[in-house]
Amino acid sequence: METLRTPLTDMLGIKYPIMLAGMGSVSGHDLVAAVSNAGGIGTLGGATFELEGLKREIKEVKKLLKPGAPFGVDLLIPKVGGGARKTNHDYTHGALPQMADVMIEEGVKLFVCAVGVPPKWLVDKLHAAGIVCMNMVGAPQHVPKALEVGMDVICAQGTEAGGHTGDIATLPLIPQCVDLCRGRKNFFGVEVPVVAAGGIYDGRGLGASLCLGAAGVWVGTRSGSWRPAATT
Repeated sequence: METLRTPLTDMLGIKYPIMLAGMGSVSGHDLVAAVSNAGGIGTLGGATFELEGLKREIKEVKKLLKPGAPFGVDLLIPKVGGGARKTNHDYTHGALPQMADVMIEEGVKLFVCAVGVPPKWLVDKLHAAGIVCMNMVGAPQHVPKALEVGMDVICAQGTEAGGHTGDIATLPLIPQCVDLCRGRKNFFGVEVPVVAAGGIYDGRGLGASLCLGAAGVWVGTRSGSWRPAATT
């Protein structure tokens, strides 16, 4: 199979609708580059990095990438003033604007936000640089909040996921999110695609997700056993 085309592959310029989950301390530069070079998109787990560490890791990714291969950065951004025990200020040490500048300067293709909806100023700034923005959600009620600030892709992450998740299983969550995104155009002028996450292990999980209306999959735990992963 040379390609598997979906709205997600068209938006990101990739051959296969497979995304490496940005797992902190696991999705390092070796694994990110390997997935991107293979035709998917690798996403750097940036939650554990301070500003200078993020800069260094992005540069290491770029050293390993094939020309034109895209990659992403995943940050944890709980809302300041919300109910989370930590906010984006805690995770980024107050350097979120500078981290945005680094992503823009280094040509990051995809920004992923987990554990909350990012501030609209951040989404607008990244959009101005042509960066695609994806939000992780664990329940249908999270989708309108993400769309309100202009997120381009919704990642429906079921409770089978190994990371930050909710109480709804992946298979029932996917179509609910797809229905909420139907007819909603993103910054790039296309209907907001949904990516499936949680318990995606092989091609059968990808196929099932596509049948339920998803445009791709976000693979985390399974990728931890791949040779370039920081866990191997």
